[in-house]
Amino acid sequence: RIVYDADNGAFLNGLSAMSVTVWIKSNIINTDRGFIGMTDPDGTDARNIRYDDAGSSTGVDNCFKYGVTTDVGGQQLESPGGLQVTDWQHVAMTWVTDTQIQFYVDGVLRTPGNPPDDPPDGTTVGCTKLVVGQGCKDGVASSWNGLIDDVRIYNKALTQQQVKDIMRGDPKLAWN
Repeated sequence: RIVYDADNGAFLNGLSAMSVTVWIKSNIINTDRGFIGMTDPDGTDARNIRYDDAGSSTGVDNCFKYGVTTDVGGQQLESPGGLQVTDWQHVAMTWVTDTQIQFYVDGVLRTPGNPPDDPPDGTTVGCTKLVVGQGCKDGVASSWNGLIDDVRIYNKALTQQQVKDIMRGDPKLAWN
């Protein structure tokens, strides 16, 4: 099932920092399926988080792709390979303007295989809605093949410790 929230497009634009955290469980691996998108499917990785069967920039198999687009550029990165599994995974993406996106799987920072030379500054643009269960690269008829739980979006970049606290469900998490 795909969930669309057309009202979140306005919230997602104009940010100079953001974080997205989510629990996923895939029924399959070796797949190109998204689970978070910030526009209708448009064929790009500019505003989404997804599984990627074969990374086009790094050549690794079974990685994640994730991206942020700003008014002066964007980043589309790929995780190391071999991260697609059929167990529950906690996934987090954090970003601050003029820095590289930080990407965590189960609380562990995963360095991209294709880091940008000069991360763009600016603020987020082009987000039209929040889509849970489908990525921007998915076709209109395709969706995530598995389960999704506890989607959270913040207008700040979480620290690695905060990502771990959210993953553990720590009730003492400092939100400020």
